[in-house]
Amino acid sequence: MEIHEKVRKIQKSINDKMIEGKFDEIDEIISKLDLSDLSTFEMVGYLRISSPIKDKLKHWKPFLIEVEKYLDNLGEKSNTILVGLL
Repeated sequence: MEIHEKVRKIQKSINDKMIEGKFDEIDEIISKLDLSDLSTFEMVGYLRISSPIKDKLKHWKPFLIEVEKYLDNLGEKSNTILVGLL
């Protein structure tokens, strides 16, 4: 599956859960993500789509920090990639 299609599916799934008020389910999804299984695009997709409700998700900030460290370890410019989220 093309990466853009995967991210669209992620965003639709999270958005649907947001509309339904299923914040605990979103938080559980985020808590179980394995960065080694995700592309940078997917990581950012999860963070961006869930950022409007980040205050309702106890695992959002730890996931953001984990992504930031992961990208830094890869030599990526996390401050640029995660602009607006940090």
